[in-house]
Amino acid sequence: MNTLMPRMRGRLRRWYQRGQGLAEYSLILALVAIVILLILTYVGSVVQVNLYSKIGSGMINAGGG
Repeated sequence: MNTLMPRMRGRLRRWYQRGQGLAEYSLILALVAIVILLILTYVGSVVQVNLYSKIGSGMINAGGG
């Protein structure tokens, strides 16, 4: 009986540490995903404005007027 408790504590401690590591990695992954979404949103709006203005000016120039 004496050897059972330390083994169980060791297993529980390893399980807790694994869970803690998993939680940390998931938080990092969530933060990276948020940053990527913010960057893509900003870059997408800049590209959209620039692309549409170039297309519009190109159509005006091509139409002669």
